[in-house]
Amino acid sequence: MTALSPVDEIRNLMARFAFLADGSPELGPLLDLLTEDAEWVVGGTATTGRAAIGERLGGSRAAGVAGPGSGTRHLITTLEVVPTGEDAATARSYWLLVAGGETTECRMVGEYRDTLRRTPDGWRISRREVVVGTA
Repeated sequence: MTALSPVDEIRNLMARFAFLADGSPELGPLLDLLTEDAEWVVGGTATTGRAAIGERLGGSRAAGVAGPGSGTRHLITTLEVVPTGEDAATARSYWLLVAGGETTECRMVGEYRDTLRRTPDGWRISRREVVVGTA
């Protein structure tokens, strides 16, 4: 088996994160894709650390916005990964949150601006800025 490049490893990480956000009944596997000191920024409000980010994401699940049973899926597109060092990179992508059912609808769009670090466990997201409604 051929080893993946860092860029391909990061692309897989982004996909895995979306799959887990939508389908995993537990937040643990999703949070494991973040560094311990990760920062999650939405609308200028920052949340720091896996546990606090888990509480924030758990609130979205409880509200039925995302996660298993919500009928929504995160679609990641136009992904650009830029290595900034041997163990560091940035990524930028557009995302859509779509809902299925009889009629599929786009609920939200935006942009992820990520900072990534390679850890002993592989590449992890150390900072994610979620920008909603970019045009």
